[in-house]
Amino acid sequence: MKSHRITLLLIAFIAVSCSGNYARLGKEQVIRGFPKEHDLARIIICEAEVPGIVDIKHLGNRLYCMTMRPDGLITALDDKTLEPCGKPFLHMGNGPLETLAPIPFRQMFFHKEEGCVLADFFNMGNRLIRLNFSLSESEGKDVGQSLGDVPEGLVSRAPLSMLEDSVYFFQSPMDQKSVQRGLWQDDKIRYTPAQERLNSFSLRDPDPFMFNIFFSAFAYSPEKRRFVEASTMQNTIHLYDLEGPFAKTLSINGPVRDYHTMTEDGMEGISLHSQAVQSFSDFFVVLYCEHPLSNPSGQNPSLLCFDWEGNPLMRINLPLPVTAFSINDECSVLYCMDQSTERVVALKVDELFDL
Repeated sequence: MKSHRITLLLIAFIAVSCSGNYARLGKEQVIRGFPKEHDLARIIICEAEVPGIVDIKHLGNRLYCMTMRPDGLITALDDKTLEPCGKPFLHMGNGPLETLAPIPFRQMFFHKEEGCVLADFFNMGNRLIRLNFSLSESEGKDVGQSLGDVPEGLVSRAPLSMLEDSVYFFQSPMDQKSVQRGLWQDDKIRYTPAQERLNSFSLRDPDPFMFNIFFSAFAYSPEKRRFVEASTMQNTIHLYDLEGPFAKTLSINGPVRDYHTMTEDGMEGISLHSQAVQSFSDFFVVLYCEHPLSNPSGQNPSLLCFDWEGNPLMRINLPLPVTAFSINDECSVLYCMDQSTERVVALKVDELFDL
């Protein structure tokens, strides 16, 4: 009973603090600068062309590339040379280990078993799959197992992302009006107080041809049990706990804008902001830009680094266009992808991320 009262009070606090048409949790923290700022030199270790590439993920000694290739959606590259390793795997179709569409790597739960890299994910249909990346790469076919069907009430809330064993996160669009996010845990849907608040943001009469401005790139820290949602079309980054009371919004280079006002002129008033997030035990990194959707070409994006309390740590200005990134485990190499040119480059960063 006591915990229930605390939850209700927290929801009330967030709601009162966020009155008006502002997508924020409580009073936002405006970020106008960083303690450290670096212009990253264009020191390219190696580069590669990967046709149809849409996402990248560094794991072990591989850089995995999600593509649109019909002969296999995932291509593995050697992380030192970016030369292809093995054969493409993960195929599109209705088979027991196939997917209906390419899967962003952030929606996969990675773990190891007997030295092999495994990924658990939702196949965009109605199944959960465990795919053995290591054996699929070496054998040139999809090796893994079906983990069963997705509960009927969750299929309509796709896409799903596994956060921990038996804990799933969903982020579902409601036309162009809003986004509903929540958790599937202990065989039922639940919402954190912060998610309740984020779900309440809604446009009255959006342009049917406009993108949903409430989508976000997200990451999760299993050590902190904390989410980061970086808005793709607003200048906001939301931090909140899976279980605890912490909830906070960071606004970049100025206050949060009224979302009704910013959409009055359709796409003309909207900019692309956060495109990807990567989490580490002590900090997270957001790929951030300020490109108007009506004219998406502009200055190169930056990597914004924060600790898990939302304190700004460092800004890295990138020397080339980037639409997705991945940093290796030692934080010594930054892998960047540009979807428009279908190229991947490895940039030397040395000890830059020793924060």
